Amino acid sequence: MWRFALFDAVKIRIRGSLTFVANYFIFHNINIYKPRYNEGYVTFFVKSKDKNKVIDLLKQKFNDYKIIEDTTINNLVVSNLKRIGLSLGLLVITICLYVMSNCTVNLDIKGNEIVPTDTIKEVVLDFYEIPNFNKKLDTRKLVNNLIMLDGIASASVDKRGNTVFIEVYEELPKVPIIDKTTYKDVVSAYDGIITRMISYSGTPLKKVGDTVKCGDVLIKSKIALGEELSVDTYANGEVYGRVCIKKETIIPEMLVATKRTGRKIEINKFFGVKPKNPKVPFEHYEVELCQIKLDNTLCLLANKYVYYELEEVLEPTNFKENESFYVKEYTDKYITTLPSDCVFLRSWYNVKLLDKKVCLVIYYEIETKIT
Repeated sequence: MWRFALFDAVKIRIRGSLTFVANYFIFHNINIYKPRYNEGYVTFFVKSKDKNKVIDLLKQKFNDYKIIEDTTINNLVVSNLKRIGLSLGLLVITICLYVMSNCTVNLDIKGNEIVPTDTIKEVVLDFYEIPNFNKKLDTRKLVNNLIMLDGIASASVDKRGNTVFIEVYEELPKVPIIDKTTYKDVVSAYDGIITRMISYSGTPLKKVGDTVKCGDVLIKSKIALGEELSVDTYANGEVYGRVCIKKETIIPEMLVATKRTGRKIEINKFFGVKPKNPKVPFEHYEVELCQIKLDNTLCLLANKYVYYELEEVLEPTNFKENESFYVKEYTDKYITTLPSDCVFLRSWYNVKLLDKKVCLVIYYEIETKIT
């Protein structure tokens, strides 16, 4: 009886006399156990079933009371559940930290100025996919793959924590080798009008403002020593001119285009694993890859592959209604094919109507080196 009371019981301390406290609770049909009096305070135990009733009585009669110990079953269950929850939380955090420490989620590339970062990143990801889990990295083989890129002389690869660090060392710019043992005339590569001309050696045959055609000699590889005497020499110089470049494209009345039907499937892969032979129920489709976060705190990432169904459709070009759109599209497209060192001056276009087709002719006026 006493053991049960002490286990499934509440220990209470009250300021007052032992006799009064005992008679007060006995009057209300409440049994108290192990009453003790010490320095004006009475301590005793009550069963858990009487706990709520005792608290109500204490509030009515006693101002100075305190629950010292609560060993009721409900309290033990709640406290143990809290301990279990804390233990499970610590276990989850430990597992997450272990997974995070063995995951590779970041790529740090530096040292490149000429070689594009995307080019280096593509080589790295083809060899070692990121993110991944607990995958070994063959740094020597990856370095060899990076050195095979044009413009990279050497590279270093290091994996620390969840990041792969790539540092590349680019090749020195190649100095153009000029063959001065062969005597050749400097000729024009374009039709145009000369705007600037500097002759280092040889005999200039043209001047600024002259109109030239492709193949015309600009600087002769001979030097006159008299009226009838001349010697061969190396012809060298820089000649710039205003040039008109013509680009043509044919636009049909109907174009075959692909568009999404609205049907799609999603495949989530974790730790950098690619879908192997995915069962896609579409004959034509395109894949969109994006990254999703598993946890914002630990920055755990996963790859999400979305497969969109495509269908081929014939769409009218409607050139008359969309003339400005096509002109801008092809003007921007062909401007990237112009010489990289040219100065763009202006552009214009002309439209030729053909049988069920449209010929769009775009002209670019530029200043460029014509030798």
